[in-house]
Amino acid sequence: MRRRTAAPDPFRVRCHHSERWLQLSPREQFDALGDDDLVHVDVMTLDEERAPYKLCELVVARGDLLRAIAAYGDPPPPRPRRVPPASDPAEAVG
Repeated sequence: MRRRTAAPDPFRVRCHHSERWLQLSPREQFDALGDDDLVHVDVMTLDEERAPYKLCELVVARGDLLRAIAAYGDPPPPRPRRVPPASDPAEAVG
């Protein structure tokens, strides 16, 4: 019997340098402030027993979060690399 792997959590954003992650809560109807939705973000890590542990909680406006991501921008395109011309084997024979 083949073992199924769990689907990735769509509300989790992992850190690429540590065992920490951001855990967003699913949207709740009452989390609206004017025109902006509020997003609950837990900053998580693992404790000594490798169980999830919440370091702190942030409540941020969704629009502020999207503006910050947009301001960060896309990564720059890769720089073109110069490829040395292939030497002609006929020229090597003298």
